[in-house]
Amino acid sequence: MQMEGNTVAAGKPQVGIVKVSPEGLIVAINAIISEMLGWSPSEVIGRPWDMMIHPEDRGEIGRRIHEPAADHLPHAIGRRLLRKDGTTFDADLSIQRVEGIEDHSRNTIVLLHESAQREMLQHAVEASESLSRSVLDSLPGSVAVIDGAGWIVAVNEGWRQFARENGGSSQDIAGVGLNYFKSCEAASSDEEGSSGAAINANIRMVLEGKSPAYSLEYPCHSATEQRWFLMSVHRLRGSLAGAVISHQSITQRRVAEDKLRASEARLSAILDTAMVGILTVDHRFRIIAFNAEAEVIFGYRADEVLGQPIDCLIPVSQRSVHSRHVAAFAEGQSTHMAMRNWREVNGLRKDGSLVPLMAGLSKVTVEGVTTMTVIFRDMTDISDAEREQVRLTNERALELLKAETANLAKSKFLATMSHELRTPLNAIIGFSALMRSETFGPINNPTYSEYVADINTSGTHLLSLINDILDLSRIEAGRFEYELQPLDPTLLLHEAGSLLKSLAIEKSVELVDPDSAPLPSIHADRRATHQILTNIIGNAIKFTNAGGRVLLQAESADDGMVALCVSDNGRGIPAEKIAELGQPFVQLGSAHTRDQGGTGLGLAICKSLARGMGGSISLESEVGQGTTVRLLLPRERLP
Repeated sequence: MQMEGNTVAAGKPQVGIVKVSPEGLIVAINAIISEMLGWSPSEVIGRPWDMMIHPEDRGEIGRRIHEPAADHLPHAIGRRLLRKDGTTFDADLSIQRVEGIEDHSRNTIVLLHESAQREMLQHAVEASESLSRSVLDSLPGSVAVIDGAGWIVAVNEGWRQFARENGGSSQDIAGVGLNYFKSCEAASSDEEGSSGAAINANIRMVLEGKSPAYSLEYPCHSATEQRWFLMSVHRLRGSLAGAVISHQSITQRRVAEDKLRASEARLSAILDTAMVGILTVDHRFRIIAFNAEAEVIFGYRADEVLGQPIDCLIPVSQRSVHSRHVAAFAEGQSTHMAMRNWREVNGLRKDGSLVPLMAGLSKVTVEGVTTMTVIFRDMTDISDAEREQVRLTNERALELLKAETANLAKSKFLATMSHELRTPLNAIIGFSALMRSETFGPINNPTYSEYVADINTSGTHLLSLINDILDLSRIEAGRFEYELQPLDPTLLLHEAGSLLKSLAIEKSVELVDPDSAPLPSIHADRRATHQILTNIIGNAIKFTNAGGRVLLQAESADDGMVALCVSDNGRGIPAEKIAELGQPFVQLGSAHTRDQGGTGLGLAICKSLARGMGGSISLESEVGQGTTVRLLLPRERLP
């Protein structure tokens, strides 16, 4: 800061500056002071500086500025300032001692700025914090931000929801104020590398910039189900010390991987216990599987032929014919078929002798890669009748292998879908949400803003579709665990309806709660029943026009059942279309329903869940009159 005549030069100051002598006289002012108070430098230089202060506030300000220990009072003091025209306004003052360069005199610098500026800054800070919270809450999974010492400074709604669902304390739910390192130390795990000390050491590596990121898959099982999560840690960019920690559920992927491993083990057991020889070749006709019976027939150990061309098992005189036959089969249009015409061929043993075989081929394409399997039987000393029986046995074995191979392909597909599609989709949704909210700066192009919104909406829709496919597959495979318990049907309808009231209000549809008449409890799974009801009620609201109504009602039914009913006076469904509903991926192909979107899996999942609890779903509808959906569930079982 320099003196320029009788004003203080400070580049482009944002506050008023007054230089005061040890005697309390004004030495210099900057232009902002002149603008604030209406005094020119010549009018105030040499006069007591408290002439600028309201008379009622001068006493305390005078004491503060002349306190010997008050060399640095950076915190603002709110006081009233006096303009030249006699009017007053609120301002904040900060006081600081400075020493003159030439005479070493102890002068005082007083900084002034209007309280309105502080309020504007406060509003800006609050708006920024609100935006930050909105961005955090839009991110998938449970997300927390920690500082350099591991203290949690912010969490998203996913984090709070996880704490609520798992019985967390009020401080756990709030998240902020907890030390993440201490929480990790308190946790225990049998998984290698997931002890509290190991996790904390890796997080500190990220905080110190020694590692770009850290991730860990770990179990977190509840009382009713096994769960796995993926923790990811990324250091905050810029000058802020800290990191972002996210936890995402990978339970469905782990379940799919476990199923894949079980399927592979089952297939391996079938291969090794089969009474026929089985070998598999890749797209280059090199052997990649060779079972125990094949070792007996050909005299080779598996490790001696794996990776070798299949021609090593074919007599030289037959290799060209065999190659043409296999190539023609491999290039066929069918991706999965078994050759019914079992052929008698000769195989070449390790000792050079020939062995008569009856053989058949099958092929399958998984993720664009084709493999072929050969099933064969040693036909030495077997009669014609026995040969026919062997042929039939081999065909049955081939059908079993085909089924197991198809099941393995499905498991691999589900595992790939769960990981390879969900992971990038979560990133697309998260980053597009950040761009949509313009967190790091404006987009400045309305068309691009629309594109970002479309990306976010489409990504969310695709993720919902993938989740529905995985849910349906898990239910059909019998891997959905039902926790059956006594439940109040009226309360279940009320809770599901409450969640969808905002949708009903948005569509101007009246949502009528069920009567409170007493009914028997149902014997069902709370989570599954809630999923069914929210789907059915949501559909009723979507397909009911503005001004319509959706009625929720529970009532006793025949055969020891209770009916949970959802009725609307919406568009209705043509009678010939009702039978199609509830089949996977089926939607009514007309403007009647297509304008509402969807995957066509919701009702299919609901029907599967109802069947799993011993219930059913029925539907009655008339075009132009409305639709009633009845969820029948068994009553509570009395001891």
